[in-house]
Amino acid sequence: MRQCGRSTHVLRLVERDAARDTALMRELIRAARRVHETLGPGFVESTYENALAVQLRAQAVAYERQVPVPVHYRAIVVGVHRIDLLVERRVIVEMKAVKDLLRVHFAILRSYLRASGCRSGLLLNFGRDSLDVRRVLPAPTPPPALAWVGPRPFTRRTRPL
Repeated sequence: MRQCGRSTHVLRLVERDAARDTALMRELIRAARRVHETLGPGFVESTYENALAVQLRAQAVAYERQVPVPVHYRAIVVGVHRIDLLVERRVIVEMKAVKDLLRVHFAILRSYLRASGCRSGLLLNFGRDSLDVRRVLPAPTPPPALAWVGPRPFTRRTRPL
């Protein structure tokens, strides 16, 4: 009986975190839209990053810029990501100023999410006439038994059946 209550409590915490993330996303999107409406397309990413930082400060939203996130391989740091904006230590904001978003932009943001442990990301493209906003979640990791999804490796039989 106690176990059921504990899992219900955990579920409530997860739901509350999801609601907080959603509210924060709305606030971030509102701020990004205001920046895009004011500046329009045509500037480099750093200009939009500076402007969004000014807007978030005006809205009293906590953020960090160009946050270094180490990438580990076998418990050794092999590289460092630089996150454009980390908002309230919960949401990663990656900004682009390109004609169209590509798959690689989503993959980069997912790698930032995986390396940082954050659960939500926003990909903002200021390079179009209207702001392009995409919410990105980390890619699910398959269980170890299901990790290999390709064809079975070829094995040569040495003797007939």
